[in-house]
Amino acid sequence: EKPKYPLSSACMLGKRHTVTTADASLHQKGQRVYVLSDIHGWNAIFLNMLDLIEQDMETTGRSVQDGRVVFLGDYIDDGPDSYGVIERVCHPMPCGLKPTFLKGNHEDPLIEFLRTQGKKYTKWFAEKAGRTTIRSYFHALMPEGTQDFPVPPGQSLFEIFNALVPSAHRNFLERLTDSLTLGDYHFVHAGIDPSRPLRRQDPWVCRHIHGKFTECATPLEKVVVHGHTCTPGRYVVGVNQIGIDSGARRTGILTALVLEGNTRRFLQTAPFSAAP
Repeated sequence: EKPKYPLSSACMLGKRHTVTTADASLHQKGQRVYVLSDIHGWNAIFLNMLDLIEQDMETTGRSVQDGRVVFLGDYIDDGPDSYGVIERVCHPMPCGLKPTFLKGNHEDPLIEFLRTQGKKYTKWFAEKAGRTTIRSYFHALMPEGTQDFPVPPGQSLFEIFNALVPSAHRNFLERLTDSLTLGDYHFVHAGIDPSRPLRRQDPWVCRHIHGKFTECATPLEKVVVHGHTCTPGRYVVGVNQIGIDSGARRTGILTALVLEGNTRRFLQTAPFSAAP
């Protein structure tokens, strides 16, 4: 559990109370939290992880009174089945785990694209990441044998796609939140601006930040649990942060952090090369 990120003193904490990964705790007895991030449309890998979580709860969760699962965002894009991922998270989690769904930077374009009827983020619609998401909806909801992007005369590609997105998926996207705090842990998609207190964070920054946060090794108000910054095949534990984007879209390895009391452990799916 050695920090992977370069050390830096570029954090301005002032006199705020701080905590490190060495002494962080959920505090609430009987609470267990599973944390996932950056599924990126790889629904088969996601389903494998849910199976691992269910097995873990069945074998080690007898004393759990408050079981939760926290998703840090980036459910879509890149992988072949963004539709399948969103469809799955619209249904109950294994073993009655209570879910919290945060927004990632990849959800922003889709949400705004739908809100503005295709007037914003049109570039996302044409890019590879966005097109994989669109294609997954066509493949799931159009008749078998239909071409990838059928556009009848007088209609736009947006109109066809917009009509395909189920209301449950729209409701899910609109309800995504920016952050969550439990005990000594603060959950966000990408990180925080370490020069600002938690109460003054910019949600957009928390979905997009990289180096200014990941290079900060000074203790913060909470231990920040995040995805976004990819470390292929592995998770990262630093002084003030835990990064769990293990690059499922590149490696097949999806990581779940398991928090309980003052302990932590990790579950991981098998890499692509180990698939049967």
